[in-house]
Amino acid sequence: MRDLKKLLMETDEEYLIGLSNKGTVKRARKDMETIKAGVVTVAGEAVVTVGEETVTIRRPLGESECTCPSRSVCRHIIQAVFTLQKELAGGACDKEQEGGEKIQPQDGADSREEEKNPGNEALWEEICAFSFQRAKRTMGNRNFGLFVQQVHADILPEIVETSVLTVRLPGQEHTVKLLSPLEYATCTCHKKDLCAHKAAAILWCRYQKGLLKREELQKEGAKQQEFDPTLIQEAAGAMKGFLEMLLDTGLARVAPDVLQDMERMAIISHNAGLARFEGYFRALSGTCDRYFKRAASFTAAEFADRLTRLYRMVCGVGEAQGTDEIAAYAGSFRASYQLAGDLELTGIALESFESKAGYAGETVYFLEEKKQKWYTYTYARPLFYEGTGRRRNAASVHTPWGLSLSMEEIASARLFLRDAKADERGRLSSSGETKGECAGMRRLTEELLKDWYYEDFYTLFRERIPGYESNGEETEDTEESAGALRDSGRTLVFVRPCIVGQSDFSDVKQSLTLPLQDGAGRELLIEVVYSRRESATIRYLERVARKWSQDRPEEGTKPPCFFGRIYLEDDRIHMYPLAIFEDRELGEITGAHQIHLSDDRAENEGMTVVGEVVDEAIRLMEEICQSGFYTVHDDTLEALGNLVETAAEFGLAGLSDSLHTFVEGISMRRHRIRQEEDDLAKQYGNINRYLYLCREKIRWDKACEYYRGGTEI
Repeated sequence: MRDLKKLLMETDEEYLIGLSNKGTVKRARKDMETIKAGVVTVAGEAVVTVGEETVTIRRPLGESECTCPSRSVCRHIIQAVFTLQKELAGGACDKEQEGGEKIQPQDGADSREEEKNPGNEALWEEICAFSFQRAKRTMGNRNFGLFVQQVHADILPEIVETSVLTVRLPGQEHTVKLLSPLEYATCTCHKKDLCAHKAAAILWCRYQKGLLKREELQKEGAKQQEFDPTLIQEAAGAMKGFLEMLLDTGLARVAPDVLQDMERMAIISHNAGLARFEGYFRALSGTCDRYFKRAASFTAAEFADRLTRLYRMVCGVGEAQGTDEIAAYAGSFRASYQLAGDLELTGIALESFESKAGYAGETVYFLEEKKQKWYTYTYARPLFYEGTGRRRNAASVHTPWGLSLSMEEIASARLFLRDAKADERGRLSSSGETKGECAGMRRLTEELLKDWYYEDFYTLFRERIPGYESNGEETEDTEESAGALRDSGRTLVFVRPCIVGQSDFSDVKQSLTLPLQDGAGRELLIEVVYSRRESATIRYLERVARKWSQDRPEEGTKPPCFFGRIYLEDDRIHMYPLAIFEDRELGEITGAHQIHLSDDRAENEGMTVVGEVVDEAIRLMEEICQSGFYTVHDDTLEALGNLVETAAEFGLAGLSDSLHTFVEGISMRRHRIRQEEDDLAKQYGNINRYLYLCREKIRWDKACEYYRGGTEI
C-alpha cells in the first residue's frame, strides 16, 4: 500500500496528461466541482466512487479500472486520482473498511520535496534497460535510417523532462510522452502498443544520456539488407558460367544474341539484389553492342577490362561469407538521400550535359562554407519527349526548395538550405521538405577557396590526383569509387597558372588542348572534346589563349583562375573546365600553395622498358579476349612465351610466373578431346589485374618524376 501512496503523491498533472490527454484531465478537474467523489476502501488498491461510477486505482495507474464503458484512462479515473491526492495532502482520509488499510499522509517535508522534484529514476532505468534491437525492429529500416541521419546531421529533438519525458521528434509532427512503466507511454499517433515514434523517443533519450554513440549508430545504420545466400550462390554460378563461356569462345566468335544473354544476367543480378552487377552487365552489353555495330568508339581494351573486372567480382561474391561481405560487392540500386542539416552553399559552376541514353540537363556545383564540402544538384529531362529544336536552357529551368531562381542564377548565388537532404556523394535531393533562401550573390573569398586553390602543380598532383597516394600505396580503383571521388570533390579544384599557352585544336582527336604552366614551368593541360554543346566552350578558351599568349594584358593583371575536374593521363594532369574566373572575380588569395622546386628527381632507370613489357602483355591479353581460350593463335602463344623470360629479366617475377602457368594451361586445352574444368579464367583475370596495377603505377611514377622537378620561370 505504501507504494501506491508514494505513487499518488509523485503523480502530477503532466503525468496524468501523458496517461490520458489534456482534455480528459481538464474535464476531470472541472468535474471535481460538480460530481461528488469519495473513497470507499483502501487496501492494496484504492476504490473510489465518482458519481454513479466506481473506480479502482492500482499501481501502475494505467491499470486502473472504471465501471464506465471507456476502455482508456477516463475522466473518472483522473478524478479519482485527484480525490485521493486531496485526501492524502489534507490528512482527511481515515476511512477504513474491513480488510482495509488507513491512508496516512507521508511526512510533510518529504512530501513537499518529492513534489518539487518528481522522481524519474524508475523511468530512466526502464529506458536504459530497453532492448536496442527491439527499438530498431519496431522503427523499421526507413525510420531507423532517418534517426541515424538526424544524429549524423545534429538534428535533435526537443526533450522536456518533468514527471514525464516529452519528446517532440525532429522533422515530424509527432510528440511522445514517456512515463513509467514504459508500456503506458503515449504518442500523438494514438497507437496503444509500441510504435515507431515511441521507439525513436526511447533511443533519443538514450542518445541524450550518452548511452548511444554516434559512431556505433552510423555503423548500425550502414548495415545492408539481408541477402538470400542460396539465391546469391545461384546467381554467382550463372554469371560465372556465362563469363567463362565468353572467355572460352572469344568476342570474335560469339553471336549477336549474346546481348540477350547479358540482359538475362542483368535480370538475374537484379533479382538477387546485386545492383552493382546489374550495372556492370549492362555496361558490358553496351560495349559489346558497339563491337557488333563496328562503332569507332569500341576498343578491345575497354571490353577486356570490363570483362575481367566483372569476372573477378563474380568470383568474389560467390566466395563471400555473411551479409557484410556480400553487401560490399552488391552495391545499391538507388541513391539513398540522408538528412544533411542546414547548409550554406555558394554556387560555383553550371555544367550542361547530354547522355547517350537520351537525357539532357544541368548540374550545379556548390561549395558548402562551414563543412568545406562539395555538393551538386542535377536537373535532367528526357529528350525523347521533346520535338526537334525544343531545348530548354538553364535560364528557363527553375530550382526546387521553394526558390524562384533559375539554374543559371543559383550557379552564382549564395543559398541557405534548411533540412537539406543529400546522398553520400553530395548530390542534393529536390525534396519538398527542404526550404531554401537566397542570401545574395556569391563571394569567392580566401576562406572559402583556400583548401581547393592551387598555383603549384606539384602540390596539386601530390594532394589531389586519385589512384596512388604519395607513398605509392594502391587505393580502390572500381568505377564506383572513382565516381565517388569525383562527386565528393576530390578532383574538383581551382588552379591559377603563371602562364597561359597557345591553344591547339586536333583534327584527329577533335579536341582542344590549352596548356597552363605554374611558376616552375610544370604543365597542366585543359582539354575539351568537340561536340555541339562544347563548341561555345572551345571558342571561349581560344579567346582566353589569344588574350594571354598574344595580346599581352595590362601589367599586374593575373591570368584567370580555372575551375574543373582534374585527372591523370599520359603522365600529365588534365582538366575539364567547368568555369573560368577573371582576376577581379577571384581577388588575391594569400594562402595559396607555394611553388615547390626540387632538383631531387626520382631515379627510374628502366621504367620505359618495363612499361613496354607491360604494354605488350596487355596487348596480348586483349588478343586472347577476342580470340577465346580455345582458338588462341600460335603467334600469340609464342609471343607470350617470350614475354615470360623478358618479364623475369626486368624483375616482374609475379607476371612471369603467372604468364608461364597460363600459357601451359592454354596449351593443355589443345590436347583435350573434351572440356575439363580448370581455372584459366581466374588466371586470366589475375594477370589482367596485375597488368592494370603495373600500368597505373608506371603512369603515376612518370607523372611524379615530372611534377617533382621543374624549371623556375
